[in-house]
Amino acid sequence: MLYLLPFEINIGAVTIPFSSATKSIIGLSLVVAANISEIVRGAIQSIPSGQWEAALAMGYTNLQILWLVILPQALRRMIPPWMNWYAILTMGTTLTNLIGVSEGLTAVRQVLELEGEAFAIPFYGFLMFLFFIYCYPIAFLTRRLEKSLVLSS
Repeated sequence: MLYLLPFEINIGAVTIPFSSATKSIIGLSLVVAANISEIVRGAIQSIPSGQWEAALAMGYTNLQILWLVILPQALRRMIPPWMNWYAILTMGTTLTNLIGVSEGLTAVRQVLELEGEAFAIPFYGFLMFLFFIYCYPIAFLTRRLEKSLVLSS
């Protein structure tokens, strides 16, 4: 994305800059969006064809079948891989330092270069704590959502 997107776009008298952070957001988003769409496609295709046929026999339109019959069943199958991609994206943000975007791991490395390795364990521990605080609530809510979907079926 660093070299694919221009550094700025001129529209008349307006110049819109593309920073490295914007380029990294677009780059990470494209990869995750492609994988999420594949998860959705796979989950929808994993629903037995009998579900489609039964809903057609009941007179549902294709849109009603998708929204009322197929997607509620497919959602249960999508949640675990979605959480997996959320974690992968969180870990992938450290790759943005390759194009000059400052992030947590880079900041810790820079501080350790200035202050010495004596502070490595507290700094990396604090960074690990921040990642945990960021990821754990989503994982907890995902497990609750999975349980509620299983219980409601």
